[in-house]
Amino acid sequence: MKKGRIYKRSLMAIVAAIVFVSLVLTCGCSERAEAAISSAPVITAQPKNASVTVGQTAKFTITASGQTPLKYQWQSRKDSSSAWSNSAQSGAKTATLTVTTTPGLHGWQFRCIVTGANGKATVSDTVAVEIAPKFAKQPQDTNVEYNHQVQFFVTVYGKEPLLYMWQYRDSSSAEWKNTTVYGVGMSEYRCYINADWHGRRFRCVVTDANGQKAYSEEAVMTVIPTFGTQPKGSYVSVGQTKELNVLAYGIGTLKYQWQSRKDDGSTWSNSGLVGAKTQTLSVPITGGMDGWQFRCVATDANGYKNISETANIYVMNSMSPPADTYAEVGSTVELNVLMKGKGPFTYQWQSRKDSTSQWSNSAMNGAKTTTLTIPMTAGLHGWQFRCITKDRNGDIMISSPATLVTHLALTYPVSDRPTPLGEDALFFAEAEGKGELTYRWQSRKDDNSVWTNSAQEGANKYNLTVPATKELNGWQFRCIITDESGASITTNVGKLLVVADITDDPYDVTVNAGSIARFSIEAKGTGQLKYQWQSRKDDNSAWSNSAQEGAKTPALSVKATAGLNNWQFRCLVTDAYGNQAESDYAILTVK
Repeated sequence: MKKGRIYKRSLMAIVAAIVFVSLVLTCGCSERAEAAISSAPVITAQPKNASVTVGQTAKFTITASGQTPLKYQWQSRKDSSSAWSNSAQSGAKTATLTVTTTPGLHGWQFRCIVTGANGKATVSDTVAVEIAPKFAKQPQDTNVEYNHQVQFFVTVYGKEPLLYMWQYRDSSSAEWKNTTVYGVGMSEYRCYINADWHGRRFRCVVTDANGQKAYSEEAVMTVIPTFGTQPKGSYVSVGQTKELNVLAYGIGTLKYQWQSRKDDGSTWSNSGLVGAKTQTLSVPITGGMDGWQFRCVATDANGYKNISETANIYVMNSMSPPADTYAEVGSTVELNVLMKGKGPFTYQWQSRKDSTSQWSNSAMNGAKTTTLTIPMTAGLHGWQFRCITKDRNGDIMISSPATLVTHLALTYPVSDRPTPLGEDALFFAEAEGKGELTYRWQSRKDDNSVWTNSAQEGANKYNLTVPATKELNGWQFRCIITDESGASITTNVGKLLVVADITDDPYDVTVNAGSIARFSIEAKGTGQLKYQWQSRKDDNSAWSNSAQEGAKTPALSVKATAGLNNWQFRCLVTDAYGNQAESDYAILTVK
């Protein structure tokens, strides 16, 4: 056993000697072989500086040779005055370091320490990362209406504060020029443009807090016509001609082309109506035009187009209603209704005994046609008839009622007569009937009193004159009208309302500042009158109750100040029944 071990040791010694001799022969000397075994790694390719935008990854790569296996350790520091520390970025222990960039990493320095299997280490060159701003949103090509505002936007990430400089040029070969839009937060560019700017190009230059610049893509502005006046749709009756108008502005002489379609689901087509190639289109209205749409296409000298808003035509149904009819008993009356619009129409005549009764469908001849035929009887006096129509869309239109009258009908009813105290109130009543009509006016104090024939002037005429006195305030008046056949009607009731009256309005006043301006009024009315003066700054201001001396009397005293110059003053007068009169206003001039 011992001889075997000795043999193996001798063999290993012989191998070592052979290796040593081989190294000597290869290197030329034993010192060189020993140096190769104990030397540090050699960096054959140094890392390079990196320039990236925010959010991109920067890669640093190193190539080295030496006693393997080689070990790598990347280090980083903020600047040359900071201490190195081992990096925690991806690949920090490999030949390639991958750095995820943020604005704050701009200018950071990196290096790599390579260590061989013998423990010897070599440090790489120091490299840095430059991080430029990044455009997350680029400006977009834009069509801009003539003389309208243009807007370009960018969204940029980078170390803040960011400075924005917008630039323009008039062609792709021209020099870029700065606009006046420069500063922090100016990521939006806007201005009003004209025809000369057609085809102008814009870009944004952004500089971050590190002084790094980035250039956006360029956006081209195309000028298209603009509509100063849009066409307006409307409701139109059959038989009318609707004119649609536009007014457009743009480069050179504009061309117009009107288009139309039946509804939202139809295709636009060029119109052949009168004025289809001008600013004004004439549309003759028929029942079939309901819901049609029209628009105008304006084209400028460069061939660029713009389309107006859509104008909708709605056809209105129009009706010629039946008229009140005066007829003899035993005659035949025809009531007619004429419809124009969205036909075909359906018809249903209705009737009622008077204005307080319910309508019901008529069973007379022609009740479902345009003409209702009525045999006139004494019992139909005062009856009312109307026609309900329905168009093809189901829209309903109801005629005004027509009244049947046997000889006599009231055409001008009596109304209340508010009249200033001391003046005359005029009551009127008119009727139509057979032959010459007679009138008999009556009056009573209130609802609980008995009607008596009036003795006032005109008591037997169609107009009655009543003096407005305090005693007659609230009295009621009516008239009984009779035709030559003896048929009579009694009018509705009208009241005499005696109201306050301004007999002398206030006058304009001019005074010096600090003086007292006085305004006065004279009025008459029923009972004890109440006064309320009001004031306002000018015609556009609201009236408010005055707090000046005498504001609730016929005379108002106002201390004139410079601030009250040209103020207006008026007075409201109220009588015992709450009837109110308003004076003219007077102006205060303060010198």
